[in-house]
Amino acid sequence: MALLEILTRNEQKLFDLPPQFLSADDRKNYFKLDEGLKAIVDELRGTTNKIGFILQLGYFRWAGRFFSSKYFHKKDLNFLVKNYSINWRPFEGVLSTTSIAQAITIINGAVQIKVSFLKTLRQLPIS
Repeated sequence: MALLEILTRNEQKLFDLPPQFLSADDRKNYFKLDEGLKAIVDELRGTTNKIGFILQLGYFRWAGRFFSSKYFHKKDLNFLVKNYSINWRPFEGVLSTTSIAQAITIINGAVQIKVSFLKTLRQLPIS
């Protein structure tokens, strides 16, 4: 039986890439950290983990899914280093699988809390 091909190889490559933000305003909006997220980032050990978390968060906000760190865009990395005063040294490498899993767990938890909160708000009587 033949395998079902949903995406061509080129389409799959494009699908695997994180979004490309067109402007600095896009980056500001998608990589924005409120006080709660800043506290989470501050608790992460290592610059690579902090940058990886913020990149995963921004890409998740845009696309609703996560991406391999080997595809992170250099423009986004540079934006974070500049705007969050992160002392980044490129030789620190890419995120480990464990770091990515940690970021995904935190972001998924935050999304579930927000969805649960919104559902609760919808059930409250309007006065």
